[in-house]
Amino acid sequence: MLSTTVSTISRLHHRRWVGLGLLAFTLLAVGCQSPSEDAGASVAENQAQPEIDWFDGTVEEAFATAALEEKPLFLYWGAVWCPPCHYLKDKIFTRPEFIAQSRKFIAVYLDGDTDQAQAWGEKLEISGYPTVLILDPQGEEVTRLSIGIPVEEYGGVLDAALALMRPIQQVLDEVLAAGAQNADSDALSLLANYSWGQDRVLELSTEERFGVFQQLYTGTPAELRVIRSHFLRHLLGAGAQLAGDDERTAPVLTPEEIAAHRAAVLEILGDEELRRSNSDLVSFASADVVGLLEPEPGPGREELADAFLAAGAALEADESLGIMDRLYAIYTRLEIVEMRLEEAGQVDEDGNVLWPAADLDHLRSRIAWANGMVTDEGELQGVMNLMANLLTAVDLGAEAKELIASRLEETEAPHYYMGWLSSLEEDAGNHEAALDWSRRSWEAAEGPYTRFQWGSGYLRDLMRLAPDEAATLESNAVAVFDELLANADAFANRNYSRLGSVDTELRQWGAESAERAAVEDRIRQHVGARCDDFEAGDEESPQSRCRAFGDPDRDAS
Repeated sequence: MLSTTVSTISRLHHRRWVGLGLLAFTLLAVGCQSPSEDAGASVAENQAQPEIDWFDGTVEEAFATAALEEKPLFLYWGAVWCPPCHYLKDKIFTRPEFIAQSRKFIAVYLDGDTDQAQAWGEKLEISGYPTVLILDPQGEEVTRLSIGIPVEEYGGVLDAALALMRPIQQVLDEVLAAGAQNADSDALSLLANYSWGQDRVLELSTEERFGVFQQLYTGTPAELRVIRSHFLRHLLGAGAQLAGDDERTAPVLTPEEIAAHRAAVLEILGDEELRRSNSDLVSFASADVVGLLEPEPGPGREELADAFLAAGAALEADESLGIMDRLYAIYTRLEIVEMRLEEAGQVDEDGNVLWPAADLDHLRSRIAWANGMVTDEGELQGVMNLMANLLTAVDLGAEAKELIASRLEETEAPHYYMGWLSSLEEDAGNHEAALDWSRRSWEAAEGPYTRFQWGSGYLRDLMRLAPDEAATLESNAVAVFDELLANADAFANRNYSRLGSVDTELRQWGAESAERAAVEDRIRQHVGARCDDFEAGDEESPQSRCRAFGDPDRDAS
């Protein structure tokens, strides 16, 4: 199904989605404004919106100022190349009401390429771009805001955070203890708009989240219908995940719950306010919800599927919405059509659905419309990603390649789309062209972490697509690691995660021959020779992490 997994790796290999209970626009992860080349650059030098009074100083100074002035912090973590970040930048951060409200906070824009940004990311337990945190004046996390909050509701969620200023764990505990029916609406609003997919605080299992959402949905008063609808959205997302567990034998929902939730979903789909407020439910979860509430083919299943189709079409046609919101709604049609084609056996020998010409023509016409509307390079950075995802979702990779190539240099971060072209060439079996684009994407990337992300991606591509080019791998690995090791946070957060992927693939590659093993050892020794430059400490210290990679004789387990 179109809504099964999500990829936030260095290059987006096609469009992939996750269930809405964890998503709410985790359209994949990621930024704003070119990073400064000055390693000591302040947070403000990377800001994307001058209208917002982004803090002019370091993160440490921002926290100190917040404590001194007793003001909470609004911290936005992003990156230049990240398409979803541009949604926030263009649709939220430019709104006068948001800008006015931001004055109540110390507003911090932390670009992922800022000096020590990855160390701060690890300290704050944030990794995926974009992430938005609200912290109290003492720097303690209050909540993580969902990226999918509708623009017209964003201000109310900020008001709720300001009114409560308590950690989300405490808010949840209080609401569950008192019952959602007795809870303050601000507390319910924070929970409904919490970024559950980026949670690092509550750490609930899917089963536990499902139980929590059941209590919140059933207990929330009917007059808080928007908040209540959000809890249903989360409930259905968690339910769909549980239903997809092959080891599960007990039903996720009772027949009575199915009937009640089905009626509530139909109300959301047919109501303009609720539909817009739950656009991620409409756009990204139609097949999951239909499968959960109508698991067997029949009239009931067709009625619910048709209701999703109508809701998606309504969002597509809503001229008050932005380009990306209207394009996202096309996924509803693709989800339902794919579900029906698979059920009817309309697939090729490889299991790929045979898309009807009418649906492909509709998609092409909407992409042509969107492509003709976008002129700003920042907006194009986000819209291009979505257009290419839509085309690859229906196996039109060649058209995605043509579209990207036609406007590559007009995007704000062309290296990101060079990575896209590499992926598309690889999918077409053109390994030489894929490696060329992968190398070019690394060479064009800017900013210390971004360069390591794309540089390490190029190394992995070399091992996979040209495994016998050992000398090429070695020389490029030295160049990539030399750049990385120039940064104090070389072994923090996203850097460390990316290094782990290289570590695994390098070990597998080196195990294939004595020549490769010798190259692997030299690469590791090259890194290991620099480990004394980094801070020592426990096994998670930068020096220990460096040695874990740089020691060629270490235990691979």
